[in-house]
Formats: sequence, structure tokens, C-alpha cells
Amino acid sequence: MEVSYLCAARQADVLAMQKSQLLEEGIFIRQGKTGEKQIKAWSGRLMAAMELAKNLPLKDGVSSVYALHQKTGAVIRGMDLIVGGIRLARMRSRNSRTCFLILHSMI
Repeated sequence: MEVSYLCAARQADVLAMQKSQLLEEGIFIRQGKTGEKQIKAWSGRLMAAMELAKNLPLKDGVSSVYALHQKTGAVIRGMDLIVGGIRLARMRSRNSRTCFLILHSMI
């Protein structure tokens, strides 16, 4: 997702991101590999990407602690694909439109 690029964070760190990490001043990222802690300030692009994430569907009666989640509320794993050098996660939004969240540019 573009969040990975904008936050300079690894895909695994972004996919594991919980809603509690979304702060008023930005996104709190603790890098899994190095343990480094940072707050990435909100930009227009980052806010737009996270707004898309808010529209990810959930099954009726299900909630999720994850900012990016499957319909079951679980963390997203292994659902990504590479198209034109860009790693994508294919998700269906609440309005049934298919959208692709950019996880990490490989270009």
C-alpha cells in the first residue's frame, strides 16, 4: 500500500498496524526489524490512503483492531500480488468496488 512507501515502513509493519497507532499527529510505526519507533506526520497522500483503508469491508457483527484487515477482521497476510513492479493487495471496498492498495513499489 502507499502507506508503506509514505511511511518508509516495511510491508509487514504496515499490515500489522493497529488502529491505536493512528494518532492525531500521524501514524506511530515501530519497525519490526530494527525496533525503531517513529511518528510519520500526516500528509494529504497519507490521509487519502488511510481513508481508503477505512472503507475495507467487515462481515456483519465483526470489528477489527487492525487499520488494514480482512473481512473477518484478521490481519492481511499473503493476499498480495505484483503488477508492473508494484506489490498490491486486492480488496473489495464496502461499496463492492474492487480496489488495489499499493503495499510497496518495487520500481
